Amino acid sequence: MYKYLTPIEGKQLERILKNVVDNCNIEKFDVLIKKIKPLLYDTVPYEEQHKYFSIDDSLNLAKKFIKDYDEQYYYEFLNTLSLNPLNNNSGIIFEFSDQPYANIVNDLITVNFSNDVIDSLSMVHELFHQFSCFNYNYQSSLVEYPSIMSEFLFVDYLKNSNILNDEILDTFKAMRLFNFYENIAYFYTIYQMIKLYEKNETFNNTILNNYIKSLDENSLEFQVVEYFIEDSLDNILENREYTVHELLLYIIGTLLSCYTHQQLINNEITLDDVKLQINNILRTDLNNISKYNLPIIDSRGLNFNNIDNLCKSYKKELNSLSSKR
Repeated sequence: MYKYLTPIEGKQLERILKNVVDNCNIEKFDVLIKKIKPLLYDTVPYEEQHKYFSIDDSLNLAKKFIKDYDEQYYYEFLNTLSLNPLNNNSGIIFEFSDQPYANIVNDLITVNFSNDVIDSLSMVHELFHQFSCFNYNYQSSLVEYPSIMSEFLFVDYLKNSNILNDEILDTFKAMRLFNFYENIAYFYTIYQMIKLYEKNETFNNTILNNYIKSLDENSLEFQVVEYFIEDSLDNILENREYTVHELLLYIIGTLLSCYTHQQLINNEITLDDVKLQINNILRTDLNNISKYNLPIIDSRGLNFNNIDNLCKSYKKELNSLSSKR
C-alpha cells in the first residue's frame, strides 16, 4: 500500500495541499484529469534497448543533428564547448552522474550518462533548454515543449539519415511516451490527494487510507493510485508545490509535441514551420504564450477544454509503436 506519514510529514503535506488549492485553478485540473484519464488505459510498449555508446559518440550524434537543425544553434553549441572543454572532470558544461535525471541549472548541463545510445536523446533535450533566452522562467507552461519536440525531430533526423536502426529509434520515442504515462499517473494520484484536501479541508493518514479502501480493486483508479501513491507522497514532500507544476510542464510539452509531430507527418505544416515556432518560443518571452496559436492556449492562458486533438495525436504516436511490436 504505502508507508504511513509521520506527524511532521502529515502536517507538511497538509500545508502543501492547502497552498495548491489556494493558489492553483483546480477547475482547470478537473478538466485536464477528465481529458487525460482515458490515456491511462493504454500501456506503452517500452522495453529498454541497450547499445553501447561512448560520451563522444552521443556528442557526435547531437552535433550532427544540431548542425542540420540550425547553424546558429550549432555555432552556439561549439562556442560553448570551446570555452568549456568536454571532459569528465570539468563539471562546467557537462556534469556526469549515474542519477536517473538530467537538467540544466545556471549554465551547467547535467546529462546523466550511462554509456548508452539513449544518452544522445538526453543531451539534445537539455541543449534545447540551453538555447532558450528565457530558459529559467519555469513559470511558463511551454518551457518543456521545445525540448521534447526536439526529441521527436532528432528521431526523425536519425531515421531519415539511416544513422540508427528502427528498433533503437522506436525505443527513443517509447521512452518519452512511457515517461508521459508515468507523469499523468503521478498527476492523477496527486490530484486525488488535492481533491481529498479540498473536500475535508484537512489531510491525514486516516483520510487517505479510507479513500484507498473505498476504491474498487478492479478499477483503473485503484490500480494507478496503489502503484503510484508512495512515490507521489515522496515527490510532493520533497519538491512541495513545484511537483504539480513540473508534472504539468511535461504533460503539456509531450501532448503539444505529439500534436505538432502528427501535423508534420500529415503535411499540414512543414519542418520550417516547426523550426520557426520553436525558435520563437526559445527566443521570445514565454510569458506571452497566447500568440503561438497552440490548441490549448488562448488569451487567458491554458485552456484544457481544447486538449482532445492533442490526446488523439498522442494515441496515434502510441499506436505507431504498438503496430510494430
